[in-house]
Amino acid sequence: MSLLLSFVLFRFFDITKIGPIKKFENLPNGIGIMADDIVAGLFALVTQAAILTSLNQNMYIKTLWN
Repeated sequence: MSLLLSFVLFRFFDITKIGPIKKFENLPNGIGIMADDIVAGLFALVTQAAILTSLNQNMYIKTLWN
């Protein structure tokens, strides 16, 4: 559930480019191409954390050490 939510939120923010995401896309020298994805990912992370917290569910972040 959490993984699907992550993907959907990221794609939503990446496609719609809400708020400052569009400004990051306009950075020069190709940096904007990656920067807007990073900011969209951060927006998705914060939104997912808020949704899962409101539903009283844990958010698991897989790392190499888990």
